[in-house]
Amino acid sequence: RNPFALPSEYAQVLAERRAAVRDLQALVHDSELDATGKEEVESAMRAYFADWLVTSGNLRQVLDLVNLDREAAAAAGAAGASAG
Repeated sequence: RNPFALPSEYAQVLAERRAAVRDLQALVHDSELDATGKEEVESAMRAYFADWLVTSGNLRQVLDLVNLDREAAAAAGAAGASAG
């Protein structure tokens, strides 16, 4: 839980996006698609998301976060190894 209050505009947009995701999940879940059709929808969504990451420039930010996480895990592992 975040101890800092979100700006109201940000909170509103976040709530709208969460609602859109829930609506999309419900749409796919309640659809008449068989398992293969649902896999195709999932594959298409992953492809569109990957394309968006590249075209929006957000891929770099995600990769930076992954690298920071790896560095933190490596540092924690090294600290644990030297303590034990």
